[in-house]
Amino acid sequence: MQLTDVDTDGDKVARQCLLHYDITLEEITRLHTWNCSKKRDELTVTDYTEHHWDSQADIPTDSIRVIGITNNNTFYRMLRFNTDWAIEGSLILSNSSEMFALYQKIPDIADMDALFLRAFYTALAIKIAIPLTGDRKIRQELMAEFEQIIMPEARRVNGFEGYEHPVVDSEWLEATITPTTGIETWQALSVGDLPL
Repeated sequence: MQLTDVDTDGDKVARQCLLHYDITLEEITRLHTWNCSKKRDELTVTDYTEHHWDSQADIPTDSIRVIGITNNNTFYRMLRFNTDWAIEGSLILSNSSEMFALYQKIPDIADMDALFLRAFYTALAIKIAIPLTGDRKIRQELMAEFEQIIMPEARRVNGFEGYEHPVVDSEWLEATITPTTGIETWQALSVGDLPL
């Protein structure tokens, strides 16, 4: 059976899909740093006077999960962010007077990666399997497929899409991990060069 419109089809399948659709989409988006759901934005910062934080900003309204915060728009590297931050309630707290966020949002349908979609509809099927069939075995089989096949493959493929050199704080660490002439080399350092 195929649904034409879950908003107007009043049968049990449509009702179950409507019941679980939004929360499942949020869960899948939050579950992994999908490339298709990433977004960047400059946040509006105001003073924060409690505890050891100096600044606050509202979490973006379309954010499902904040990945990282930086203090300038040229430092948007994903592997290491240069600003300490924390989430408390609906606020992002920091000691920086500027905040630039990288976060996850629910992707537009046109932007959804095929593996994101597969993970989403399988997770939705897991939730509606027992109400629709009463068969726990079907649910267990779907969960096994989701956990052992779909998500590992999605994480693997998603990880291939992009590469950034690590951003580090010290010249000593930079010297140990930055590739030179296309081949990663490890510079020999004397004991006197090591930070104490």
